[in-house]
Amino acid sequence: MNAVKKTKGRRGRPPLGSTYMDETRKTIIWAGLELLTEKGVTATGIDQILRKVGIPKGSFYHYFRSKDAFLKEVIVAYNEYFIRKLKKHFEDKRYKPLRRLLNFCEDAKAGMAKYEYKRGCLVGNMGQETASLNMSLRKSIEATFIDWERLLETCLQEAVEIGELSAGSDCAAVASYFWIGWEGAVLRAKLSKNADPLELFIEQFITNLKSKGARA
Repeated sequence: MNAVKKTKGRRGRPPLGSTYMDETRKTIIWAGLELLTEKGVTATGIDQILRKVGIPKGSFYHYFRSKDAFLKEVIVAYNEYFIRKLKKHFEDKRYKPLRRLLNFCEDAKAGMAKYEYKRGCLVGNMGQETASLNMSLRKSIEATFIDWERLLETCLQEAVEIGELSAGSDCAAVASYFWIGWEGAVLRAKLSKNADPLELFIEQFITNLKSKGARA
C-alpha cells in the first residue's frame, strides 16, 4: 500500500459532486486503511486520520454519514485491494496450485517485514475488536473472510484436479482452516516482531496436507 498523500489546502464544505470530493473520499479511506491496519479501531480516532491527510475534522461528515459508514467503506476498499493480491497469486498459472499458496505466504511475510511487523491484516485487527463494532460491520468482516476462503477453495480444487491433493479433499474446509490459522499467525507475528509464527504455521499447514496425501 502506498503512502497517503495529503490533500492540499481546501477547507470547509467540499463542492458536492466534484472530482475533488471523490478523490478526497478515497484519500481519507486509504489513510484510514493504513492507520487501522497498524493500530486497530479502538486506538485510531477520526481526527488522527484527518490530520494525516490535512483535512479539518469538521469536514468529515460532508464525506461520510457516520464513523460506522466510513469503517464499512474501509473494509470494502481493503477487501478489493486484498482480492487483487490473492488473485495475483492464486490464479498464476505459471505455478502449481500449492506453490501459488506458498508464493502468497512469502509475499505476505515480506510485506510484514517491510513495515517492521507494525501492520498486519485490517479485517483481522477489526475482528479482534468486536465489542466496539456494530452487527453490520461484523457481518462485513465475516463476508470478507468468506470471499478469501472461496478464492483459496478454487485454487485448492485445481490442486485436486492435477493430483496435488487427494480426490476426497474438502477444499472448502481446508481453505477455512488456512485463513483461521493464518490470521492467528499474523497476529502473533505482530506481537513477536518477527516471521517465526508465519513460518511455523506454513510449515505445519503443508505438513498436514502431505499427511493427507498432498504432494506439495
